[in-house]
Amino acid sequence: MDNTSLSNKSIKLNFTAIDIGNSRIKVKSGNKSIAFEYENNWERKVNSFLRQFADDVLLAGYSSVNPQKLISLLPVLKLLNAIVFDIKRMAGKQYFLEYRHIKGIGIDRVLGMLGTMSFIKPPFITVDCGTAITINAVNKYSKCLGGTIMPGIRTQLKSLSERTSALPKVEIKPVKRAAGKDTANAIRSGVLAGTTGAIKEIIKRIEKEEFASKKVPLILTGGESGYFFRELKKERSKTYLKKDLVLDGILWLMKNYNF
Repeated sequence: MDNTSLSNKSIKLNFTAIDIGNSRIKVKSGNKSIAFEYENNWERKVNSFLRQFADDVLLAGYSSVNPQKLISLLPVLKLLNAIVFDIKRMAGKQYFLEYRHIKGIGIDRVLGMLGTMSFIKPPFITVDCGTAITINAVNKYSKCLGGTIMPGIRTQLKSLSERTSALPKVEIKPVKRAAGKDTANAIRSGVLAGTTGAIKEIIKRIEKEEFASKKVPLILTGGESGYFFRELKKERSKTYLKKDLVLDGILWLMKNYNF
């Protein structure tokens, strides 16, 4: 599709972002979104959600870290006559964010930074709290400075239960006191407090090394970000919680890309 057809005012374009994760899929169109873990006939849920936009020209941009689920999704988009974009390729050709000098950087990290640029100007630091926790820094020239990767809290809990015979599998819940009165709360406290402390220390060191110790805006995203937001916000006023930062990055890139 060329520039003329995309910019035709008689055509209603619907920009749709799809994040195909390891355990979950997220879809966002306009102000509506869905997110769920993969299950039987999960493709039907996606189809049903996107059917409400059947009268529009559907521009679907996807980011995927799960090749098998992507193979299952593409026929659904074809049935909907969607114009499909591989966002990883699109991101590699954009000039809003300089990141190609960072070896092996994942597209989810890139999209989180682009999503942040949709509502705030650099510099900033993003913290994406999911299966892994990634912390990424961008300077005032929109250059990615790199970042860190560590296990997410549920990944840590799973590892403890699977690799030890005495420790039980526990669900993550907030704790009121650092000293747990039973094994489950001791595990929760250790994982939550330890991870919060690690995030704080990493941010502190990045700001010292890259921003002359100046505090820069902090943006949290991901399914587990709510466990850390309040604690991190205590230390700076410009701390934001953005539920769909990766999806926002996909939408912003598509809308601003020079087709």
